[in-house]
Amino acid sequence: MKETPRARQAFADYLRLGDGRSLEKLAEVYQGCTVSIPTKQLSRLKRWSQQHGWQARLGEIVEEERQAIVNLGIAEKQNRIDAYNDRWQRMRKVIGERAKDPEVQEVPGGKTGLIVHNVKGVGKGDDFQLIDLYEVDTGLLKELRAHEEQAAKELGQWTEKRETVTKLKLENLSDEELSTLEQLVGKTTNA
Repeated sequence: MKETPRARQAFADYLRLGDGRSLEKLAEVYQGCTVSIPTKQLSRLKRWSQQHGWQARLGEIVEEERQAIVNLGIAEKQNRIDAYNDRWQRMRKVIGERAKDPEVQEVPGGKTGLIVHNVKGVGKGDDFQLIDLYEVDTGLLKELRAHEEQAAKELGQWTEKRETVTKLKLENLSDEELSTLEQLVGKTTNA
């Protein structure tokens, strides 16, 4: 059965109710309306919903919206790569700004931007003093490396190195190869 303009309007109004929508709520809204509405009867709304598959259509619309959100979010590979790149660039900017900081210019490695300045309190009572610590920012370096590795993995540019073990079939070796192997084994066991 073809959906009438009144039923289509009712479905559109039903969608506009948002989360927590129900046919009962739509009927209540229609009951309080003074303008032209498709119907005031809950039974008719239920019949239209059943005849025209409103719940299935609603499910499809919700799934399309969910998928659009996913496609715009971190689930989309390119968006993840863009996010890694953005954070990587920001970390590099921190390094660049640190390298220009006059406070660390004379500290060994200070001009690299990889040095971080911390202050630590040592001693007790009258012996208490603050000391300046200048250390390589290993946390930032680790995070940079992790971002680079993850981006390379996402792009298929990362491979794990694996050692391959070759099994020798002694019966396939020549006398000369066997003799060389015996000498090598002898050297390792005597070492």
